[in-house]
Amino acid sequence: SGLTSGIIGNSVRSIGEYAFYDCNKLYDVYCYATTPPTADQSSFTNYNAFLHVLCNNQQMYLSDEVFGKFQSIVCLGADDVMTNGVTVTPGKNDVVFTWPTEGSANSYTLEIKKDGMVFCTLTFNANGQLTGIAFMPRPDGSTPAKAATSVGAGYQFTVTGLDGASHYTYELTTKDAANQVIASYTGEFSTEGFTALEDAVIPSLRVVDGAVVCDEPYTIYDISGRDVTNQNGNLQGVYIVRTAKGAVKVVF
Repeated sequence: SGLTSGIIGNSVRSIGEYAFYDCNKLYDVYCYATTPPTADQSSFTNYNAFLHVLCNNQQMYLSDEVFGKFQSIVCLGADDVMTNGVTVTPGKNDVVFTWPTEGSANSYTLEIKKDGMVFCTLTFNANGQLTGIAFMPRPDGSTPAKAATSVGAGYQFTVTGLDGASHYTYELTTKDAANQVIASYTGEFSTEGFTALEDAVIPSLRVVDGAVVCDEPYTIYDISGRDVTNQNGNLQGVYIVRTAKGAVKVVF
């Protein structure tokens, strides 16, 4: 088989015989199960592959009779990047989050919602290692997700398995060792194919002297999904203005 990577979802409890048998080119296995699934020695052929697991559960995998045979069992994590703010880059069924590190951070929590309901929650430790992941149940029974590695001026992480042509909101919260919030970022994004932003009609919304004026509460987002409402009047380019009635694109 030419398979080079595989994903084991967080809801998987067992792996059948020969599931990854004859996958001699398998280089990375991403396992999101909090406890090692029941597996047979024949479930895998190439135990020289990298096994990526949640950092808090690494020891259980090291001690497991089958998974412990992997030569390299490493923590899932976020890519090392240079950034001074949160950026969001959505694709067809995924989204790349980039956010700054905080010197006193003990954890980073990313919560993504769809239609007001929590779609997924991911938790990282101070080193950007993924320590927890939870997705809402999906109709097709599939489990999203994949990951990368650690520290610097910022972190980057790709969340996969999102619904296409859909709108999401997010909140990224940074907490210190006392569990106190030291930074929080909110915003929204849409996966490719979502067009509802251009269909809304908000009669009370207008632009006067380069600033949004509206008779109802509103929020302004840039194209990366960051909330920039407090910069109203000093914006240039394309933005999304959202109210309870929907959202529209505005060009300043």
